[in-house]
Amino acid sequence: MITKKITPKMMRKALRMLYRDYQQQYGHGTRNLYEYFVLTTSAEAYIERMPELVETSGNMVRYLFLDVLLELENLGFMRSEGGLKYFLTELGYEEASKSWWRRFIDYWNNNPGINTVIAILSLVVSGLSFWIAVLALNKPNS
Repeated sequence: MITKKITPKMMRKALRMLYRDYQQQYGHGTRNLYEYFVLTTSAEAYIERMPELVETSGNMVRYLFLDVLLELENLGFMRSEGGLKYFLTELGYEEASKSWWRRFIDYWNNNPGINTVIAILSLVVSGLSFWIAVLALNKPNS
């Protein structure tokens, strides 16, 4: 049996690919989210753009497209209708439409430990700058 794991990178790539397809068909906005659907039987249509959805072992080929769709549904990015059609949700649309800068800001906001370390380093640098400035002002002129 083939046991290739689904990675978060694969799920993000698939979500962004489905978002781009939706965007090409309906443009920006969520008004047509439930008109755009993905069939679970259409895995072969996505293989060219995302070859990691296929795993092979000898003569056996397995598509991971349905597994990725199920994971996206569990995360709330997709919703299923009878297990055959999958639709983007508003949450999935928002997540897929984020730019690299917005993803960075979200990461920054969700990890306050990093902010604390940088704030402490900034405090140390500003303290050193202040100390050097005080020494320079108190130095007698020659």
